[in-house]
Amino acid sequence: STGWKESFFMSQDFNLSTDISSGTVLAPDDPLLQLCRTWGVRREAMETGDFLFDKEGPVPFCFSAMRLRATALLQAQHEAPDQPVDGSVGVWIGSRKQEAWCAVFPPLNGGTHADIAAALAAAGVVMGIDRQIADALDREDGFLRLAKIAAGVPAQNGENGYIIDLFEAPKDGLREGEQGKIDFKELNWIVNVSSGQQLCEIVPPTAGTDGHDVCGRLLRARPGRPAPIIAGRNTEYSADRRYLLASIDGHLTCTSSRYDVNDLLTIHSNVDYSTGNIRANGSVVIYGDIQPNFRVEAMTDIIVHGTVTGGTLIAGGDICVYGGVLASTGTHSELCANGDIRCKFMENGIAYAQKNAYFENLINSHVSCDGDIFVTSGRGSVIGGSLTAMGKITISMLGNRAYRPTTVKIGCTETFTENKEHLKEEIALAERKCALAEEGLKKLRAMPDCPQMEDLPQKLQSTLHISKMKLQNQKHIYDEMEKLEEAVYHGRVYVSKAFPNAVVKINGAALKLRDELSYCYFYLAKDGIHWSPR
Repeated sequence: STGWKESFFMSQDFNLSTDISSGTVLAPDDPLLQLCRTWGVRREAMETGDFLFDKEGPVPFCFSAMRLRATALLQAQHEAPDQPVDGSVGVWIGSRKQEAWCAVFPPLNGGTHADIAAALAAAGVVMGIDRQIADALDREDGFLRLAKIAAGVPAQNGENGYIIDLFEAPKDGLREGEQGKIDFKELNWIVNVSSGQQLCEIVPPTAGTDGHDVCGRLLRARPGRPAPIIAGRNTEYSADRRYLLASIDGHLTCTSSRYDVNDLLTIHSNVDYSTGNIRANGSVVIYGDIQPNFRVEAMTDIIVHGTVTGGTLIAGGDICVYGGVLASTGTHSELCANGDIRCKFMENGIAYAQKNAYFENLINSHVSCDGDIFVTSGRGSVIGGSLTAMGKITISMLGNRAYRPTTVKIGCTETFTENKEHLKEEIALAERKCALAEEGLKKLRAMPDCPQMEDLPQKLQSTLHISKMKLQNQKHIYDEMEKLEEAVYHGRVYVSKAFPNAVVKINGAALKLRDELSYCYFYLAKDGIHWSPR
């Protein structure tokens, strides 16, 4: 800017007579202008004092040195006016040797012309020389022009390694649904990952590029630092160490640039609007209660130390509720487990277990399982509602003295029946696809040889083989389901005490109790359901 130029020239005792925002305008008695006149050149550019080759650039650090050299030449000319003065070349190197400046001083009184190349070599400038600038300064119209003639190449330090997250990070704030409504129960703060999933990409550091100064000295580049070690629990690097992978199914946590995958999510509070709905690729342990209309979904087990007051629990493994399930009238709690269900008590609830179910008390609840149901610990009472099992049912007390209607049933559950029908449809569809593939393979083999299709029969045969293996596995599962369905005929209901108005159903047959019974079991005979003392 004009301000610093002005302060620069004032520090050199220049008498500025006009604006110096462009070029270098000097006073009429300046040594450079006097040298220019002594040389005998009367150009307009010289008279204005423009001595910079690139007048748009900043005033270089060596301009004062150039002026001092001009003063020395004038002094020599003054002491010996008739003696020839040889031309010279001024070369100035910056403090960091990343640039060299040059100015050619003309010969006076018939002196010899200076050699720029020799002057640069004498000054040690050997690299980064701009030959076009050198040629321009070597001409007569380039004398007394100050220009940057050489530039070094600074070292480019390498970039540090860094990490790129490949998972979808939780978003702050609530999000609108498809209909523009905000669900305050969906906070989406849990990052679920699967085994083998890429968590992040590890970008390696770069080595950098060496440079040099104008004197030819090599400038070493500093290599970048590698990314920090980020592997935590249940994570591993890929074979090329380019990615960090999850070793198990679970939820991801990141602390201090460390990635951990945990298969257990612990909630130390209630499941309410502070936590939102919970969905975890692993097990969930909750030390508080589950408030109405909230959901907890886990790929494996769910353990609740509090009470479920109208929420929904869905587990890929077992469900255990120490505090019990208690829903108010008009609402209900729902439990669904692919393993066992263990619950202290349940009132106004719905439960399904793919294996067995264990309760202390059931009131106005509907429980079904593909295995056995046990209501024996504690009071072991079942009052109201219904129980359905494909194995056996064991109850301490069925119904109550108020003769409240209560139903227990040995038979196929709705879920089992739906799964069986769905599997049957899948088997039929797979058989049709295999038949079409075999027919297409026969036609393909009967066609003339074609180089473009020579690999097609082999690929189709491989696909057909895999499809048949899947179909065989589906048929095996279907056969096991049929065997389990046939075993329902032999299911029994065991009770320690049963009250009238309770209904026992076994494989379609039904028996309504009219008297109190103690320590007996119910079984299906050819003429209906009978009971026998235990």
